[in-house]
Amino acid sequence: MEKNAEEKFRRELRSFTALNIISIAFGGIAVALAISFIVPNVFALVTFKPEFYMRAISTLIGVVVAAMALRWLISCAEIFSKLDDIKDESEKLEASHDSEKLTGIIVRLMALYREEKPTIMRMTLFSRLAGACFIVNAAIIAIAFVVGLFTGGADLLSTVAGVSVSLVVGAVGLYLPSSFQRYAAAWEVRLQGSDSAEKELSTLMGVG
Repeated sequence: MEKNAEEKFRRELRSFTALNIISIAFGGIAVALAISFIVPNVFALVTFKPEFYMRAISTLIGVVVAAMALRWLISCAEIFSKLDDIKDESEKLEASHDSEKLTGIIVRLMALYREEKPTIMRMTLFSRLAGACFIVNAAIIAIAFVVGLFTGGADLLSTVAGVSVSLVVGAVGLYLPSSFQRYAAAWEVRLQGSDSAEKELSTLMGVG
């Protein structure tokens, strides 16, 4: 029974970690895209090229997106650090199979989930949105290839590579939140149970 509990806990931890990692990856892509959007616009501003005001607005939007993406990366990195600590503790249980220590680590994971729940919910949403965008990008690349067949600009190798990468990343982005939600639902039940226990204890102690 204890072994099954350990395996279940490790699956939950792997799912949480995978969602965190894909969120960091998507955040890094967002930062890179924002910077690639900012640089040419800043260059146009410095050289006083036409459409100065439009360039200024575009630069401002790029800076805001980059700042938001960086903040997102920091939040995800902080959660990843805490998850890594929990993972290190869980690896020490492989030999001992100490049920008390396992319970303590599960409590730590639940506490992390409770503490970071708003960010974690945004992770699932952001991952789905990013995954959908990659799927759409794969469709756009495929359509561009078909158009290129008639205009003479088709490149089979780059199209296959682009579609394959976009589909794989998009599928991962859509799958991980769905996989994680199964564990999150179980964690919600555990948290509700712990909240009820706390209230009952407070009532027995005459507190509140």
